[in-house]
Amino acid sequence: MLLVPQTKVRMPPIPAGLVERTELHAELDAGDVGGVTLVCAPPGYGKSWLLADWANRPSPVRTAWLTIDGDDNDPRRLWASVLAALAPHIPLTASKSIRSSFAWSPAEHTSLVSPFLAGSAIYALRPMFHLMLENVLSFDEILGGAGRSRSTGYTLAPGVRGGWNVPNAQIVAGAAAPIVWRDGESSAGLFLYFSYEVTLKK
Repeated sequence: MLLVPQTKVRMPPIPAGLVERTELHAELDAGDVGGVTLVCAPPGYGKSWLLADWANRPSPVRTAWLTIDGDDNDPRRLWASVLAALAPHIPLTASKSIRSSFAWSPAEHTSLVSPFLAGSAIYALRPMFHLMLENVLSFDEILGGAGRSRSTGYTLAPGVRGGWNVPNAQIVAGAAAPIVWRDGESSAGLFLYFSYEVTLKK
């Protein structure tokens, strides 16, 4: 049995003085009933507080709250957390349909941990033209139907990068050809990049 910490299924407290976002509340109210409404914004924009405030209005919305983290890459842990969040709101009984949601094909896998070592070398052929060599050694832990396994990969990416100064800006263009070796197999690719970098003046 997987134990789910109460902090994962507890709605965050609403800070005193939080400004009510009535327009965003209306957008949430207009969401498709029975469908999915995505609230998307960069970190720190108050998404969690917005949803908690919306769910705790004078006419509260029945809400099952779940905070997910890296451990929820394991489907068994994720669905245990989902059921723990739903339990206070709807009757749940052990059934074949619930148990079957924890079963998965051995062909499926989820990457749990991917520590890596990386390094870069840059050689200036000219002041604004560089040869580059980047490499990454990764150690992946995979969770699959047969249990945990480990995989090691190595990526070598030679490339070039050039820059041109223009008034109040700089244009940068480059190309790289990454080659990846993993578990006795190799693959290669090519990517190009271009940027227009503007100098901001105070």
